[in-house]
Parts: sequence; structure tokens; C-alpha cells
Amino acid sequence: MKKTKTIVANKKQPVLGGNILIDEAPSGQVHSMVHHGHMVTDDGKIEKVIKRRIELARNAYNNKSTLLSSRDRSLAARKGIVKCF
Repeated sequence: MKKTKTIVANKKQPVLGGNILIDEAPSGQVHSMVHHGHMVTDDGKIEKVIKRRIELARNAYNNKSTLLSSRDRSLAARKGIVKCF
């Protein structure tokens, strides 16, 4: 079980290590993970989640910038792309 990791989340107090055994071997513990597109941290705070979402939006916009700045497309087509978002 090399890939199996656990996370113990608690907002009130930090949890040091989990005692979860798989095949009589302790599983590793991680401090954060992405589950269904949302970041879960062991301390339950959302600052990292907000920064991650801002970065994802920035990357998505930068990927679209080539569509908006391309001279191959007409101005009407570029305006239509902007109106979609």
C-alpha cells in the first residue's frame, strides 16, 4: 500500500499522527489533499483553498488570452468569446 495516505482534519486542535494500520503497517499522513476538486487541509483553514482557486482562474484566463489576442479571428468572434465569460 504505497499510495494509501490518510488525513485527519480537526479545526479546534492539531492532531499528531493517526493510528491507522493497513496490513499491520502504519499508513502515511498528509497535511492537504484535493478531493473532488476541493482542497482539504488538516487544520480546516481555507486560505490555501482560496489561493488555489485564484491561481486556477488565473491559469484559465491566461490560456484564453491567446484566443482573445489572435489576429486570425475576427473582432466579432473575439467579442463573442468575451461575452461567453
